[in-house]
Amino acid sequence: MNNTNSHIKAFTLAELLVVLIIAGIIMLSIMEGFGLVRRITLDKQTQIAENMDIYDAYYHLENIINNSDSVVADNNGNLTFYADSDYRSLMYRENSFLLINFAGINDTVLKNISDLRLIKNDLSYISDTVSIDITYRDTANVCWKFTVPASDKKIFDLTMEEKEKNYIYK
Repeated sequence: MNNTNSHIKAFTLAELLVVLIIAGIIMLSIMEGFGLVRRITLDKQTQIAENMDIYDAYYHLENIINNSDSVVADNNGNLTFYADSDYRSLMYRENSFLLINFAGINDTVLKNISDLRLIKNDLSYISDTVSIDITYRDTANVCWKFTVPASDKKIFDLTMEEKEKNYIYK
């Protein structure tokens, strides 16, 4: 039984080198692809973590401002928040960081802050607005504006004052 089909044909040295070079190129391409996927994944994770910090800061600021009924700005640009005429918190900008002193604890809320200011309204029945200008890495500037709610007593006093204007007491 002499079967010549059972033997594997041998490659020449040139064919073997070509196969090895092509296999090496394919292997390097696959490894570079894995490295690229890893870098993209790490970059996206970093962006998600930064966005979560920004969302957390936004809701933290919203909570502090909405639970206050008045705000006072001093000459240094610091904002002091009050609730029912009691001190609640202090918001200030140091370098490019937005810091809050709440219950005696300093907390860094945001970074890359270019401006913090209180926009006062001339009309007494319209609430004041806290404006925070933020410079992000990917965008130029973003401005967050929070309206400071007016206290119920203030609104009641203004309403009564308007009604009593028409009446003269002797």
